[in-house]
Parts: sequence; C-alpha cells; structure tokens
Amino acid sequence: MKKITLLSAIAMIAFTVNSFAQSATGSSTTTVIAPLTITAGTDLAFGNVTEDGSGGTVTITAVTGATATGADGAQAVDGTVTAGSFDVGGETGNGYSITLPSATTTLTGETTGTPSIAVTELNTNIAEGTIDTDGTFYVGGIITLAADQPADIYSGTYTVTVQYN
Repeated sequence: MKKITLLSAIAMIAFTVNSFAQSATGSSTTTVIAPLTITAGTDLAFGNVTEDGSGGTVTITAVTGATATGADGAQAVDGTVTAGSFDVGGETGNGYSITLPSATTTLTGETTGTPSIAVTELNTNIAEGTIDTDGTFYVGGIITLAADQPADIYSGTYTVTVQYN
C-alpha cells in the first residue's frame, strides 16, 4: 500500500508542476517588396568653359533645363549644358533618400591629365522622393578652374546612392 501511495504522490506533484506552465503560439509575417533601381540618365555637363588666367568657378543648377553660370575669372561659353539626371524605380508609393559623394570629384584631362578640375558641392533638386511620384531627380555642382587651366576635354565620374526610407 505504501508503494502505491508514494507513486500517487509523485504523479500528483508532477501533474501539479505542469499545470502552472502555459504556452501560446505566435505568428510572424513579412512582405518582400521590389528592390530599388537607379539608372543614370543625362550626364552632368558643364559645356564649354574658359577662364581669364586667374581661374574661377562654373555652376550648374540641379534642374531640368539647367544653365551654367561663371564666376570670378571663369565663363560658361556654349556647348551642351545639362544637370545630371537619375531615374529611380522600386515599390510604388515607398519613399527613398538620396546620398551624394561627400568628397570632391575630379575631372581629368584626356591629353594633359593635370591639373585636374575639382567638382564640388554636388546637390540635388530633392533630398528624398517617392517611387512613381519623384521618379527622376537632377544633380548639379560647381567646377573650379585653376589659373591658366590647360585647354583639354576633362571627364570623371561620381556615384549617387538611393535607399528606401
């Protein structure tokens, strides 16, 4: 009889301990959206420029139909002048932000190589956009010509990054 009573007591304690434990099942979800895409459109083109031997700057505004404006001893003469343009795609209605290079970009001469031309103060017409509302944005900047900048064709690149907000 004692063995049955002891086994009954152990079983009762085991069931009592388990009766305090509770559990629940949760769920998790996610939605995979279209990845962001960015495509370069028009080049950031400062056109034909000249300087009077003292150097100077030429500025392009970050808008469609951009114009070039010379300052100090630099002058925008003619040629193709365009703000850089980029097209952004992704999940409709989602916001994105734009990051421009923080460092100076340089344009290097095809023939002369140096001195290069610094491209500074890259800027956009928008800092943030919405997919399918602000699908295209523009980039402008300033070039600084050195005194007696050699005549040449100068070119370079810059990287623009977009990310979902």
